[in-house]
Amino acid sequence: MLTTPGFPAGTLDDEGCPVWTTSLYGPDHLMFYLVRDLEPAAALEVLGADPARAVPCALPAEASAGLDARSLPATVLDSEAETVLLAGRVRGWTFVMDDANTTEDLGDDPAAALSAAAGGPAVSLHIDINALNRLRYAEDGVPVFETDFDNVESDVAELPAGAPAVVRAAIDAAGNLDELIEDDEDDPDRRDHAFLDRLACALAGANWTYDELRAADLIAVELD
Repeated sequence: MLTTPGFPAGTLDDEGCPVWTTSLYGPDHLMFYLVRDLEPAAALEVLGADPARAVPCALPAEASAGLDARSLPATVLDSEAETVLLAGRVRGWTFVMDDANTTEDLGDDPAAALSAAAGGPAVSLHIDINALNRLRYAEDGVPVFETDFDNVESDVAELPAGAPAVVRAAIDAAGNLDELIEDDEDDPDRRDHAFLDRLACALAGANWTYDELRAADLIAVELD
């Protein structure tokens, strides 16, 4: 069972990704947002959704139950909408999953917008089937750290001396799974393919299990 300093047993899947994120997968690309001290309905509103249209969304006991080509929340709702946003709150952090990457087009940096609304930290993670993953981290509405799949190794290795302590702590928490690195094993800066996903979640301490996720009061909104 895979583990890192910040992700104990049961919080990572066999590919080293946080289980609470991969349990929701479906389409080819999606967005995850994490924001501190902002209610799920308010986060949805910042991202352009009408929280009045939100409905409860109870996830199945098993993450794979009923999962088809759609995301898990879209499957649960039997939704044919272009996009489904799922939101909830776990350990003081609100998450929003956008299962079609629709919200990334709302302004220059939705993570900074969420951070500004909350008056605290926020993270966005764009996950793409072609490994074009991108992470953004903001505090008090100001972008603080950004990296992507192609540059994360150099960005982490060359982190400026003045980088926020939370970023350094998240790097340590995300760890490195050497057993998943298939080439360039002698490169000390080499990171496994799921490192970026763990780093994004580590910035929010989101090492949640699937059971923690489904125990939260989850709401979903369809966007046409």
